[in-house]
Amino acid sequence: EDVLVIWRTSKATHSDGLYELRVLVHQPGAPFQPGVPADHVASATIKLMLDNTGPRAAIFLDVGDCHKFVVGDKVTGKFTATDAHIWRYSLSVEPPVATPPVITSPSPPHKTYPLLAAPGVTDEPFELQTTSSTTPCGYIVKVRVRDRTIVNNHFPGHHKSDSVGLCLLEEE
Repeated sequence: EDVLVIWRTSKATHSDGLYELRVLVHQPGAPFQPGVPADHVASATIKLMLDNTGPRAAIFLDVGDCHKFVVGDKVTGKFTATDAHIWRYSLSVEPPVATPPVITSPSPPHKTYPLLAAPGVTDEPFELQTTSSTTPCGYIVKVRVRDRTIVNNHFPGHHKSDSVGLCLLEEE
């Protein structure tokens, strides 16, 4: 199946970091190569970054979880979306009703990082705006974070999410 080797890793057995790999092949009578056992030839050395640590996602309201608000209120909180190799994060409001609260900050409520990214954001403020036309309902605000690792031959690899609930009541 054209598979040379399977290298199984987990955070418990291998530390994150940079590894150098090369292949040694037994070949009787092979010419001498420095650092290579007798009767072997070696491939070029390649470098591989191992990252088994997933991203961090956290979100909370400034007034605490599951707080009740009234249509027209502004809802504020903070979120964290971090990873050593972050790819993207996004904020969303669920469920998708007719007129949900609108995320006004950060704007836009998502970010995709370039190849060599900063590690993300910590305790970043967010804001939801409700208006008289916002549908009264129970909502969650969700933060999703993905990193740019390859896990089991799939990109993106690691992901994490967190959510916080709130209740939006009709104006009295």
